[in-house]
Amino acid sequence: MDYQSIKITTKSKSISIHHGFRNRENWKQIERGYEFEAAILYPSDTKRPLSFFIPNKNNPLEGKIVDQIGNFSPEIIEGRPRAREQQVVVTIKPRKVIIVTNNIINQNEEFEYILIAPINTIKLSEKSKDWYEKLIYDEHPIFTYIPKGNIERYVDLSQIMTIHKSLLLTKYDKIPDERMELIDENLLQCLSLGIIKEEAENIIKNQNIEI
Repeated sequence: MDYQSIKITTKSKSISIHHGFRNRENWKQIERGYEFEAAILYPSDTKRPLSFFIPNKNNPLEGKIVDQIGNFSPEIIEGRPRAREQQVVVTIKPRKVIIVTNNIINQNEEFEYILIAPINTIKLSEKSKDWYEKLIYDEHPIFTYIPKGNIERYVDLSQIMTIHKSLLLTKYDKIPDERMELIDENLLQCLSLGIIKEEAENIIKNQNIEI
């Protein structure tokens, strides 16, 4: 079998592609409303103070890691201010996500980045939280309940992020339509469109816009 061909495993209902989605030809398999596994940064690693890599002057590949707030003031180069480039060390791990960008962007080789929403598993200790009951009754404005088998999970729309398509690792099942519709509604709320929700929904319906 060609290494670039798709391998489908019906038992796990997953689609794995050799070398992931680094090959642009595989981007046609990226679809909105599907669950993927992706290599994602730890959000806590993007909070200041950050772990800066300070390279040695003699060897830029060696250096030390320093936790600090960082200096982001512009550098003056040839009399003009320039943005200061710095290297930061972050932690990354595979994580389940949902694709929220429309398929025109998802499958177009000219667009390299997509929007994803992370999926969180609900811990036993979290079931006593005030937000849990709102979540399971679809009343939470930011979290959307998407259980899978015996595993309780939710999508956190407050952590929507942009990633490069090459960070996608494995394609899984399609999210049920009624769950995806609720995600869309909550996404409108997160974008502060809830006040004009009816108007926004009419625009989306009349112009066949996918959020």
